[in-house]
Amino acid sequence: MSLERNLKRVASIRSQESFLAKLVSALGGQLGILLFGMGTQIVVARTLGPAGKGVFSLTLAVAITLATLVHLSLATGNSHFMGRYPDQRRALAGNSFLMAFLWGAIVTVLVLALKQKLPVEYQPKISPSLWGMALVAIIPLLLLEYSNGLVMGLDWIKRLSFSLVLKEALILGGVLWLATLGHISVEGAVAIWVTAIVITALFQSFSAWSKIGLRITISPKLFGSMMLFSIQSHAANVFSFLKFRFDFFLIDHFLTSSELGIYSIAVIIVQVLWYLPKAIAQILVPHISWGGDKAAEELTPLLSRLGFTVAIIGGCLLSILGRPLIGLFFTNSFLPAYPIMLLLLPGAIIYSFAGMLSGDLIGRGLPRYAMFTSIFAFTLNVAVNLVLIPKFGLVGAAIASTITHAFSGFMFLFYFIRESGVSFSDTMILKRDDITELLQLMKRK
Repeated sequence: MSLERNLKRVASIRSQESFLAKLVSALGGQLGILLFGMGTQIVVARTLGPAGKGVFSLTLAVAITLATLVHLSLATGNSHFMGRYPDQRRALAGNSFLMAFLWGAIVTVLVLALKQKLPVEYQPKISPSLWGMALVAIIPLLLLEYSNGLVMGLDWIKRLSFSLVLKEALILGGVLWLATLGHISVEGAVAIWVTAIVITALFQSFSAWSKIGLRITISPKLFGSMMLFSIQSHAANVFSFLKFRFDFFLIDHFLTSSELGIYSIAVIIVQVLWYLPKAIAQILVPHISWGGDKAAEELTPLLSRLGFTVAIIGGCLLSILGRPLIGLFFTNSFLPAYPIMLLLLPGAIIYSFAGMLSGDLIGRGLPRYAMFTSIFAFTLNVAVNLVLIPKFGLVGAAIASTITHAFSGFMFLFYFIRESGVSFSDTMILKRDDITELLQLMKRK
């Protein structure tokens, strides 16, 4: 059955929100993630101090890293297949839910068997109890990831954004509650995080299930096609994630928990620049999967120009306001994060357009470019970090991060220009009528 016939047959399952509604939902979601997520970081940093904040960040990094290594990127396949082959939506959901529980249970049991040994030999700063709580989150993390992919594939941006914000709001509410009681600790904060993951995963899986239909099926044949697509995305996601997290583990190895806590604050601040690109990427993947490459060539360059311009302006504001904001929200003990933040900014600004262009390429069914970029960038990141961190500490880690992010951004730009035929200037340089064109697009569905 052709793509056109598929779309006509099941168009009713796709969200019919206007582009404006999707953009508002995506931006509102990213704003909520920013506010609630930053609130959590502020509460944890102020109550636990640099050392406690470092252990908290390290524990979450371990849990999320493990889930990222094993989730096989079926969520990316879900978001793409739901648009290209929507008549297979019930099997997509069934395969995803089965994998979340079955594969997640296998991974949890395997790691649980090593739980007492791993902290001592690999991460002595993480207690066995923290490891145990982190492992509880593996199945719900997979379930949440796969369900988000299904909801994104349905082009249901409002529900996707709500779920992402719900998780952050639950975490913030929980740590505030502990802080009010005077019982907050690293273990308590991690327990709150795990609980929020579980609640959000159940909510989002029900959302996908109710939209697709309760009579889901299992399809081994479809699973094979999903894996062929997803394995490329998985390599990209794993190496991209490790690129972002590997410096945390190296800092933990070479430096102290307090320095890791300070570095984590600098990273959190510069990542503010990526919330708009993330929102745009959420729109692009289903938009292109449902609408084809012509939709991409119309929308992606416009959003890339606007997003990159906003990132430049945001970077300038952070360079001016960063120091007083750190002192105000995180206390003066975290002020050493300011010069680290300045070193991270150039790479963060350049990388801001990478997420948008990556979303475009995945929507075209070309995840291999993200895979190539992530592998090369991770290799570069490891090499530069191993040289610079032992010699220059946090300064070296920040420089390595900027080099890596800049490399990734330009790689995605190269691949997008090659596939789309759109020029560099049309992709990156703001034009006089861009706002008018955006307003016209907002009226469409």
